[in-house]
Amino acid sequence: LIKSTEIAEIIPSDNKVADSNGNTYSYDSLILSTGASPFVPAPHFLEHDFVFTVRSFDDAVKVQKYASNIKKAAIIGGGLLGLEAAWSLCRQNIDVTIMELSKRLLPKQLDPDASSFLETVIKKNDVNIITSAMTNDITVENGKKFVVLKNGKKIETDMVIVSIGVRADIILAKNCGIDTDKGIIVNSRMETSTENIFACGDAVQFGCITPLWMPALKQGAVAGTNAAGGNDEFATDIYPATLKAFETTLFFIGNIEKEPGIEELSKIDDDKYLKLFYKNEKLDGAILINVPSKISAVLNAVKKGLSQKETADLI
Repeated sequence: LIKSTEIAEIIPSDNKVADSNGNTYSYDSLILSTGASPFVPAPHFLEHDFVFTVRSFDDAVKVQKYASNIKKAAIIGGGLLGLEAAWSLCRQNIDVTIMELSKRLLPKQLDPDASSFLETVIKKNDVNIITSAMTNDITVENGKKFVVLKNGKKIETDMVIVSIGVRADIILAKNCGIDTDKGIIVNSRMETSTENIFACGDAVQFGCITPLWMPALKQGAVAGTNAAGGNDEFATDIYPATLKAFETTLFFIGNIEKEPGIEELSKIDDDKYLKLFYKNEKLDGAILINVPSKISAVLNAVKKGLSQKETADLI
């Protein structure tokens, strides 16, 4: 274990890596697990001391400390992490505004009806939500701080949290000729395009998997096994998404797209939302809001592809 060391270069022709001090390290197999960094649409945003991203525990501590002395906060990004950040600030009696680029909240996780349901829940907590909001700039004018949207609207704030996803750290791989796109391209064995070099986790691109903890763990195990001479393959799976915020429990899994052959069954009232999506009469996806008692059963049913008859007790 070598700490406080930045690897500056990979030299595949010599099976070596070099650090920023010029020291080299030989390898038989190399695994790249360089992760990802928060995406910020304009790097100069972070020049302001009131603008934050959250990727590490230390980041969270900095946000908590700064938030202890403010009245207004703006969240750029209405995804799962942005909503969790908004809820944390809201509980500190801070006036929170969420700005989401899409036309509605969580478009990848929720159908339009569920997005509307969740937005109503959040607004009951006096949180402001602005959709179709593209951030153009963050400025300070006459001592006041603003998020400036593309349409010219200005949102006054005391702090800003940017939460619009991550970007894979591919620079080492790209610089030494390994094939990259949005991530380091790997096959099911977590092999890169360069012999004896593997990659895993948030840094890689394999299929259309969103950076998540569970697949990252599995990819790491596959990369480690194969780098040590074994023979293992990463298999894609169905990964759920959850949110516990605004005194609400949200669970999503599988395919919720409106497409030919999809049948929906739902049970919705003022404070609960349950919708099941069947494809070819097999349960293919589900959205649950404030129905925690059925999460385990729904997760099992989607993974097994149970029929409508077999899941009749879920509605």
